[in-house]
Amino acid sequence: MTARTRAVARGPPEPASTRLLLTRLPGGWYGPSQYGGSGEFADCRNPTAGTVRSGGGQVEPDHPARPSPVTAAVLNGPDNGLAGPATRRRPMTTDPRTDLEIVPLTPATFDALADLFGEGGEPRWCWCAFWRVRGAAGSKAEAEQNRAWLLGLAEQGEAGDPAPGLVALRNGRAVGWVSVGPRASYPRLVHSTVLAPLDDRPVWSIVCFVVCRAERGHGVGTTLLAAAVAHARRHGAATLEAYPVDTGGGRVPAGSANTGTVTMFERAGFEVAAIRRATPTSRPRPIVRWELGPAPGGSGSGRLEGG
Repeated sequence: MTARTRAVARGPPEPASTRLLLTRLPGGWYGPSQYGGSGEFADCRNPTAGTVRSGGGQVEPDHPARPSPVTAAVLNGPDNGLAGPATRRRPMTTDPRTDLEIVPLTPATFDALADLFGEGGEPRWCWCAFWRVRGAAGSKAEAEQNRAWLLGLAEQGEAGDPAPGLVALRNGRAVGWVSVGPRASYPRLVHSTVLAPLDDRPVWSIVCFVVCRAERGHGVGTTLLAAAVAHARRHGAATLEAYPVDTGGGRVPAGSANTGTVTMFERAGFEVAAIRRATPTSRPRPIVRWELGPAPGGSGSGRLEGG
């Protein structure tokens, strides 16, 4: 894929939200699974917790990655956003008692996201512009410009383009965010030498998670990842990619894991496709992928174009 490649995904107008029903139990979410019949546990450690621990990040050939129950529920459930407009009207939520919904970023949900980003840290000035605006998110002085830029993307999503990301709401308050979209819409990826394309196929990318401090460790990131997979699939993505941190069994600060961890993605069904390094001694930069296959309904449910 060259810098000139465009990936344009078109589909029906973005729904207000999509529904997922799961039951929250100690240590994980319990929900419908294609592997165990009635369901099974999924580890819901959030990549943006205060510290995170991960394994080596390698996929064992004899034990291929498979979707976690959370991801399987989103992709296989009746309200996964893949079966037609009539099934995409209700909120995606966990156990009703938690009031957790995953909704697209639109002008209507923008203020809630702004409150989340306003908690502090990099989101307060970056506004998720780092990957999408090359060279434009390098200082706190540009915070207002970045905010206006993200609001503009939200407005484009309301007009029919895919939303630039998904927001997790609990009782109307934003508690999490995931940025997902065509790889070609992220200039820093397009021009990256370390994360250069693996091949010339158009892919979608997941590049960033933000989770409210009070919600870390409660499965918000896991649920956002599952919803991002369904969101990309519905908009015609055949291949989904991400660039998580491989902690190597150690601990990393929350701010260093905003792209997620290798373990988190493997549990969701992704596989490590490549490990890159800027120099022989620099930290590894894994690239994980999930080959989603043709979108339901063929090419009519979404379009990826090169040009």
